[in-house]
Amino acid sequence: MDEEHLRRLAVTRLTPSRVGVGDRVILLTAARGQPSGSGRVDEDDVDVDRKFGTVEQVFCNGRLAAVRCRTPARKVYPISYTESTVVVPLSCCFDLDSRACREEFLCHCVERLLCVKRLLCSKLGDRDEIFLEISRHLVDHSQSLVVFSGYRQKTFDNVFCRHFSARRNYWLQNTKMPSSRIDAAVMLPSAGVVVFAGGVDDHPSVGSPLKTVVSYDTLTGEWSKLPSLNIRRHGCCGADCSGKLFVFGGAYAEAASARSARSEDGEDERDALPFFEHLDLASATERAPPQSSAGGCWTPGTREHRGMETTDRLFASCGVVGGKIVLAGGEIPRASSSVRNRYTFEYRLVRVFEVVRDCEIFDPATMEFAPAPSMGDARVGAAFCVWGGKLVVAGGQDEHKQSLRTVEAFDGENWTRLPDLNQSRFHASMAVWNGVLTIVGGSYEENQHSFSPGKLPQVLFTNKVEQFSEEQNKWVVCHNLRMPLAFHACVAASLSMADL
Repeated sequence: MDEEHLRRLAVTRLTPSRVGVGDRVILLTAARGQPSGSGRVDEDDVDVDRKFGTVEQVFCNGRLAAVRCRTPARKVYPISYTESTVVVPLSCCFDLDSRACREEFLCHCVERLLCVKRLLCSKLGDRDEIFLEISRHLVDHSQSLVVFSGYRQKTFDNVFCRHFSARRNYWLQNTKMPSSRIDAAVMLPSAGVVVFAGGVDDHPSVGSPLKTVVSYDTLTGEWSKLPSLNIRRHGCCGADCSGKLFVFGGAYAEAASARSARSEDGEDERDALPFFEHLDLASATERAPPQSSAGGCWTPGTREHRGMETTDRLFASCGVVGGKIVLAGGEIPRASSSVRNRYTFEYRLVRVFEVVRDCEIFDPATMEFAPAPSMGDARVGAAFCVWGGKLVVAGGQDEHKQSLRTVEAFDGENWTRLPDLNQSRFHASMAVWNGVLTIVGGSYEENQHSFSPGKLPQVLFTNKVEQFSEEQNKWVVCHNLRMPLAFHACVAASLSMADL
């Protein structure tokens, strides 16, 4: 590789590339679509962009890297890959396991897509660092809305994607999930990565609770496994904070067998089940087997907070506000009721749950819980996300099983009321898509406030999408954003894609 060819491929980096042998990288060169000295476009340069693989060798005093790339075959399912080795400047390699490198890679992608340099070079000069810093502020406004899974008479494994550009006003089907999964804890640890922990593979009445953890990388389009939870949970919630993943509450599948067991001091063994677990992302990499000690594992938390009013939350809302994790609402097990089978006349204990408005704050530094101000409405199965440093919860069901339209926001000290939704919905999903609060999916009960003797309210699923307009201070139904399917228990996330 001559000096001229090397110069054309190299990209400007905000931080020097420090990848080494064995690192997983994604490639991006500066010569895409640019003619070489002979006046033609080098096809090899074009094909290298956005390929991903593993670094096999670093040579020429750290200037070049040989990367074993995997390229997915197009329009083939199940997905198959072809492998090839390419040699590129080290500056073209972006470490997929580094949060900073992933963000810088997306800055380059946005700069190219929006032609930032070409539009502003006459006013700001020819320094690439300036345009990359400008593009950094545009990354969050150049994301795609991705909707995972969902339930409507069955559990789906589909993944739908909506581009941020109004010119692409249609939904695309993305790589399917490895298996159907709903009611899982969802976390977004870094740019383009979404993690699903626990959940259930079908409706909770017939499905099997899960303890497996999977992650999806939009830059590579691949699903990968992370270490499994210590216990199976469904209806749990989660958040990422300080480089760790936290999963809270849920219905414990192990509780049914553990309730009848007693420890040496006579305490119910169920009390020993951890309310939360956490995983250090730095140790949970793909370079080690998922369950090996080198690959990291979930650390069970304590139950020192169980003396408080709010313990063992199901379908709660969760988010990071001010560096601390807020848990809001959900269902709390309050007592056990004896129910007789109408055919066998046998009695069994059934757990009774109460929908609450209580909240608590978890400090990841001290691993301790503290009480927080309560919400205005008791709610379970609400849509939630963090928007402008506030935890926003919308919809859900109240203690009377009525679906809600109300919306509240918590700033770390107080709850404030936001305008109501146009459509009441529970088990919907909410995300901040390109800076705008967006709620999708969910279900509601038709004529839930009217009484008809002998007739129960009918549960309907919705494919409507609503966005919150700050200018009008109200929620607006976006008819051009209707989802391909109407279901609830889906997961909506605003994610940066490699192919913007």
